[in-house]
Amino acid sequence: MASPPGPLSEAWLAESKDGLVQMLREHRPLEQQSLAVFSMIASQAPRVPARAAWWRGDHYLVSSHFAAQALREHGGGARLHESGTVAVRASDQGELSAALDLECGSVLRLTGALTHTTVEGNESGGIIKVVLSAAELSEPEENARPRPYSPRALAKRLPTADAPFVVKLRPVYVDDDLLLLREMSRPKGRDSLVCVLSRRGAR
Repeated sequence: MASPPGPLSEAWLAESKDGLVQMLREHRPLEQQSLAVFSMIASQAPRVPARAAWWRGDHYLVSSHFAAQALREHGGGARLHESGTVAVRASDQGELSAALDLECGSVLRLTGALTHTTVEGNESGGIIKVVLSAAELSEPEENARPRPYSPRALAKRLPTADAPFVVKLRPVYVDDDLLLLREMSRPKGRDSLVCVLSRRGAR
């Protein structure tokens, strides 16, 4: 997708957003082309309101490759369903949940809290702190394939109150359809997160 000169038109921006979502379906990773589209959209973003609650509501995590990869590497054989979703909900009170559809028919539900803070004198949209501190694994649906993994082995890798998963994210693009976030630092042992969340179909 070639970048047009100057600001993106509404039609080009809509096409770029749709293209980015399509590139990341079925847990595909962010690669050179999708990262270029991500950056292009972010470069055209209007100012994100620092005090607005743009983070609230229901989303789908389109950039779910990192979750699929983490399960492959540390999930004891657990896998995200190839065409499954990662549904994310942030309540008005800052309660956070994420539901991951697994290949075996179970749903892995992660819960925690989301905190939005603003920086005085900085109108960049603030900082999102995500803390996932609990996990629950549902039983597979009736007639689903047997679990190809050990729930006990998976549980050892999931976040808990004593060992939560914590990440700080900065918004780079926000509108009624799409939310683009970047992790604020590069942690040890993994790449920084680049998150694409869509509201379409999540309402």
